[in-house]
Amino acid sequence: MRRFEFRFQRILELKERMEEVRRAALGEAVGAFEAERRELEALGRMRGGHTARDPATPGSAVDAGLMRISSAYGRRLEREQNEQQEQVRLAGTVVEDRRQDLMDATRERGVFDILKERAVQDYRREVRRKELSQLDEIGQQLYLRQTRAEEGRQRPQ
Repeated sequence: MRRFEFRFQRILELKERMEEVRRAALGEAVGAFEAERRELEALGRMRGGHTARDPATPGSAVDAGLMRISSAYGRRLEREQNEQQEQVRLAGTVVEDRRQDLMDATRERGVFDILKERAVQDYRREVRRKELSQLDEIGQQLYLRQTRAEEGRQRPQ
């Protein structure tokens, strides 16, 4: 009997490759998201460290220029932190898009996996049916030979 061939095998392989590509794209997006998040954390630590330091110590003279520079630096850190938060948000959106793409690809591949499983079951069922048919044929042949042999033994009387 011919061996099993799934008629949608090429499509299944294409869906599997598409799923692998989308899984890799998700990995890259997650990596980019994590890098952006770490950058945001670093900016947060820098800003927290800057605001914790007070340029004016008790009993010392206040330098207006130094305070202006410190204030400008604080505003710049705040602006960079806000921009980085937006970058993290965008990277998170990309991750969710890639995750959805992967889920769709997995679902599509799953449909063909189910079709293949059903085709394999049908193939096995057909093989079993043919084997049983052949065994029945062999059994009938043996029975006929046996009955003919018995008839041949009984005739000479």
